[in-house]
Amino acid sequence: MSGFALICSRHGGESTAQVAWCESYRRWAGIIPDGVQKRPRQKLAALVHLVNAHLKVKLFMSVQEKTRWKNWADQLRQEMMTSLNAEVTKSVEAITEETATTKAESTLRSTRFWKACQAGKSPNDVLTIAGFEIDFEPDEDRKVSQVTLRLNSTWMDILQRVLDRQKS
Repeated sequence: MSGFALICSRHGGESTAQVAWCESYRRWAGIIPDGVQKRPRQKLAALVHLVNAHLKVKLFMSVQEKTRWKNWADQLRQEMMTSLNAEVTKSVEAITEETATTKAESTLRSTRFWKACQAGKSPNDVLTIAGFEIDFEPDEDRKVSQVTLRLNSTWMDILQRVLDRQKS
């Protein structure tokens, strides 16, 4: 009897899950139902579905996605420093457009996503690493429509020194 195994690993701070072929997986894990004894691709699809549905494995931000967010955050911080603004409020639509993100709109409107960004939890740590504090107010449907990005204390100190030099 043969089956699949789920292999989890960490590369560059991102967790990845891969499904690999192995012997006696059905006996070992006991999560592939007996009715899935067809072709290997069907077994793979069934396992991926089971892992996603029952174990609630989530796909993390891709390297390209993280790069988009990092570039956008760096550019936004530079614009804020140039215009001497300590905070900016943006709509979720504007953030979606400016970052060219591939994330679903429902994800970007969720409080869970923005709380993870606020807490600096990987993979949503890009904004905090770039020097932002994040505030948002969910509406009555618990959806986020606007996000306020504020420079963190390190960048505020730098901005304050610039302002002090301009006064002198």
